Amino acid sequence: MSLAAPSSQAKAGERTPTLAEAIYLAETQEKLVEKIETHLERMRELAFLNADSRSPVREDLSQEFQHHLGTIWQMAALELNGFPLFDGCSLAVELERENKLVLAGANLQRGAFRVVFSTNISDKESALHAHETIEGGMLHLQFACTVVAANLSRLAFLHRQQGSLRSFRGGLE
Repeated sequence: MSLAAPSSQAKAGERTPTLAEAIYLAETQEKLVEKIETHLERMRELAFLNADSRSPVREDLSQEFQHHLGTIWQMAALELNGFPLFDGCSLAVELERENKLVLAGANLQRGAFRVVFSTNISDKESALHAHETIEGGMLHLQFACTVVAANLSRLAFLHRQQGSLRSFRGGLE
């Protein structure tokens, strides 16, 4: 499976993932959410430090802040095999006998989380505002984490059920 920034690959609406692909997508989302949380925590620390720093140090802190912000933006815009990971769209997963499971989408590109991308810590006032904005972004990220965890739980249940059905069917033959 390829992990890339948005490209001209097939979009999620053009095909539906298999159960195995959906599990891989959700596991990848889970790992990326953890990494994004780490970056946000560091950004929050930098905002706090920059609100209390003198000018020479402020520029270094601001540069590191922007680096973390850019990294988060790249992760939030990633696709996996043409399926956007954090665009907020639901995902229909192909199941047996033309059934589908619809999974909720985790959104890190719009709404409350998007505000984080417009923050900076170039001066004391901006740094104080950024600290508050990042707190809101972390709450939004916790919601995304809950969505991803629920999706993983549903997918794991289905995976176990399909395995049980296959072994049961095999015993009947």
